[in-house]
Amino acid sequence: MTTHQTHENGPKGQTDSAHKLSRLKMPDDLTGKAVLDIGCNEGFFCNQALKRNANRVIGIDMDEEFLRRAKEFYVDPRVTYLHQGWNKLPEGSFDLILWTSAMHYELDPQSVLVSIASKLTLGGTFILECGVKEVPRKEMVYSLRHDGGNWYPTLPLIEEMLGKAGFSYRMVSHAELVGTDPIPRVVFHCKRRIPSVIIVSGQTQVGKSDLAGLLYPAAKKVISLDHFISRIAVSECVHTPLEKFIKESTDPNSLGPTYDGIDANGLTEAYISLLSKGVAESDDLVVIEGYMTEKQIQLLEAKLSNKAFVWVARKSISSTGLLPTAKSLAIQSKLNEEATQAVKGSEGDCSNEVEQLRKELRHAKRYPWKYLKSAIQQRRK
Repeated sequence: MTTHQTHENGPKGQTDSAHKLSRLKMPDDLTGKAVLDIGCNEGFFCNQALKRNANRVIGIDMDEEFLRRAKEFYVDPRVTYLHQGWNKLPEGSFDLILWTSAMHYELDPQSVLVSIASKLTLGGTFILECGVKEVPRKEMVYSLRHDGGNWYPTLPLIEEMLGKAGFSYRMVSHAELVGTDPIPRVVFHCKRRIPSVIIVSGQTQVGKSDLAGLLYPAAKKVISLDHFISRIAVSECVHTPLEKFIKESTDPNSLGPTYDGIDANGLTEAYISLLSKGVAESDDLVVIEGYMTEKQIQLLEAKLSNKAFVWVARKSISSTGLLPTAKSLAIQSKLNEEATQAVKGSEGDCSNEVEQLRKELRHAKRYPWKYLKSAIQQRRK
């Protein structure tokens, strides 16, 4: 009997399964994971998942003879072989999904990719091996081979389809001709795309609003913390201790004490839990702009760790790189203090000079600290 796949300790089959395995780059450790092999053929890759300690493996295929061999070759209580197509995938979610050497049989691959995305766990991996025509146009290319005519996407088209299905992806094995196939195959590793959250944090008048403004056109959602707090503060109805604290303690002309007071009154968890609900699974980019304490930032990062990538943007005030927020604020506070003292020790009205210093502090991309300190010293003389 000639097999399609080449099995360990068996005769050579029609395909080099070991070489294909090396190109797929399956995870080495699947302990406790659930695996779905779409178009599993004779079960070679289902068995590879079992050898990597997968807890549950399902292989589906429309060819009953392939499935009969799979059940004969690989007997294990953890694996189930189902005679079905891929238009409706098995129940449950999966940590690893394989769809290899099969997409060219599907006339509507986009719908299958969307279905696969709905079955993939957050953090799971979808491995797609498919024939791809590397031309710059987005189209399906019809090509004849030994079993008839089939349709293959061009590279721009498959990349667009993966994006529309909600995947982030990277090509892990480049184009390679397989057997007598006229179209070379590539391998993609795909993950469910999750939101990116950029926290643009800092005290007032440090330029964070300018940076956030540059990000607004790309963001699906923007959360201004000042607006967030202010809306609660002026609301007629409050329901929680957090909302009550904000309403009773907020000075609309100075929100800083409210942010700090949230931590001081043990309301950080409630504040961050409420704020994190503003990030939805369907969001691509969310910008959160405003002052946050280090405790609040760390808790928000932890709260979103399983549902979003979190980036924290702070103002750089050192030519040697980024400084921690606390140190940055301490330096700015010191300079403001020195400027105030300099004005008090001067004759006449120096309010215009103070305002000029503040403008420099707000708008400079990198603060010229040595120059400013020199200017302060000159004003003191």
